[in-house]
Amino acid sequence: MNQPLVYISLLNWGDAADCINCIYSLKQLNYTNYKLLIRDNASPNNSYKQLKDAFPEFSIMQSEANLGYAAGHWENYKIAKENGAELLWILNSDLEVHPNALDELITAYKEYGDHIYGSVSLQPQNKDIIDFGGAANKNRFKEPFIYNEWKDKEYKYLLAKYPDNYEVQVVEGSSMLLPINLVEKEGFMKLDFFMYAEESDYCYSLGKKGVRSIVATKSIIYHKNAGSVKSHKNLSVIPAYYRRRNSLRFQKEHFDFSRWGCLRYKNGVAANLKTILRGVLLNKKDLNYFYALACLHAFLDKKGKTVHPENFIK
Repeated sequence: MNQPLVYISLLNWGDAADCINCIYSLKQLNYTNYKLLIRDNASPNNSYKQLKDAFPEFSIMQSEANLGYAAGHWENYKIAKENGAELLWILNSDLEVHPNALDELITAYKEYGDHIYGSVSLQPQNKDIIDFGGAANKNRFKEPFIYNEWKDKEYKYLLAKYPDNYEVQVVEGSSMLLPINLVEKEGFMKLDFFMYAEESDYCYSLGKKGVRSIVATKSIIYHKNAGSVKSHKNLSVIPAYYRRRNSLRFQKEHFDFSRWGCLRYKNGVAANLKTILRGVLLNKKDLNYFYALACLHAFLDKKGKTVHPENFIK
């Protein structure tokens, strides 16, 4: 059976234990024609050394700076392309893959061609329950989609409704298969989200051009979620900020959501003016401060790495 060459892109930031566990699961894949690209995204601890010690057989790369999700995978994409890969499989490091996960993605790719493919993620503590099953809406591209309507539902019901594959508006970036030809034609994800929502923007933007996002229903991963930011108690502000800022950016760019809506948004600037002033004047910055800051930055069209994770673990 023809097996196209797949390069697997894996990023680590500060959480070598989860990344090592993910790599061990990848070594159990039934699919054999793949190369593994492991990149440490300038971890602030000894993760890079831990990875090198655990897997001397692999070339473990280290970025000079924390580039963020899309930018880190972009560096790996360039290596994959230069070495003749047909596909790039982007994975989060805080997950385990089912041995058939890549086979099922490849099967879908062979059927549909140059489109975007994703897996179904199940809860690692309860492997019958869905963590993410695709984002969809019947009124395609006319109103905001339901991001995760299958969350917390039993996997068997999704499988019964869609035995093989089904089209969505957005797959999850924790497991996303991209044909190299597609990226060469349409470009890569935007690098200035830093983290969160860049894959949603990518799927949605390309969907308007006729590129389909397809979930391979039998491609299974077990996703812990937010592994890196759970490595230190102070890092909870990072998803609070970036999820909100980038969600608002996504809504502004794709739906009828004005920039002024960013200020009026729940827990936004108007609702938390006192919180912002206290954070600035007294340096008491809680989650509400970062929620509000995210709304303000979305209003101001700030992009990229504006809140630095490294500053919260010193």
